[in-house]
Amino acid sequence: IGTNAPNARLEVHSDGSIAQGAEIRLQHANNNTTDVVSTINFANSIGSVAMIQAGTTLANNNGYISFFTDNAGTSSEKIRLISDGNVGIGTTAPGAKLQVSGNTTITRSGAATKLRIFSGGYDPYISFGDNTTNWAMGVDEDDSGKFKISNTSGLPGQGTYHFELETNGMATFNGRYIKIKDNTTLA
Repeated sequence: IGTNAPNARLEVHSDGSIAQGAEIRLQHANNNTTDVVSTINFANSIGSVAMIQAGTTLANNNGYISFFTDNAGTSSEKIRLISDGNVGIGTTAPGAKLQVSGNTTITRSGAATKLRIFSGGYDPYISFGDNTTNWAMGVDEDDSGKFKISNTSGLPGQGTYHFELETNGMATFNGRYIKIKDNTTLA
């Protein structure tokens, strides 16, 4: 389309007159608030192996795009980008810019692996828990930037902190006992 010498069975060539460049539009005839609008299916001679699907959710002008892969002939959604820009891996309703449901591994070959958390003046922290018992560790900006570990459902400065490290290196343990364990056997 737009060329007399295509390099593939289907080639769309733009003359540069429109800002979005060469465009393919797939339009669904209905106007439902929650619907699959279009699908691009990738297949071999046996059947489907992957697809990209776009649709609406909760309103006819809130879009999402999903990526599916097949495993032994069964297709399932792996990644979803929703209308507010959140991305879900293993979930169709991500509640954060990136939400991963399942085990996650971060590796890097040949150098140190880094996970950096910056919060622009707010308390950066990592939370661990099972919605019953929760722990948080991070920086409490409201308390001179101390690094704290606490059992809480909120920020490290909330709840009961068990350990804090001040910027000058002073450490505080909050509790009735401090246990120092050595794996060697004393005679």
